[in-house]
Amino acid sequence: MTNYQDVEAYKIGMKYYNDKACCAVVALAVACSVGYGKAFHTLRRLGRVTGQGTPQSMSLAALHKLGYNYKPVPFKNCTISTITRQLDHEKTYLVRVRGHILAVRNGDVIDWSKGRKHRVLMVLEITKKEEA
Repeated sequence: MTNYQDVEAYKIGMKYYNDKACCAVVALAVACSVGYGKAFHTLRRLGRVTGQGTPQSMSLAALHKLGYNYKPVPFKNCTISTITRQLDHEKTYLVRVRGHILAVRNGDVIDWSKGRKHRVLMVLEITKKEEA
């Protein structure tokens, strides 16, 4: 299990993968408890271009490839700095704001945008697929 804190994963992306605009890679790595490389290569196989943003549909497809499901979570009008008040602190979420996606794990925002006032547009609860 990879436990990233704040901007550590962004530094890995820049240093080892020459990647920028990699918020979806970081969010997937945190939400799915995988390394940056695994999330990076999963998205690349789905068509992501290194150094460019990631369409939401591609991020959701990558979740399934990594063995996770998602479901929308209702929330009241809020920002990144206040969303954790509405979420279960025992679960993992992907949170989308305009032009950015981030992960919230165990009630903590794991992203450079922690404490920012960006308006939340969507919240997805992330759960591991059950093995059959």
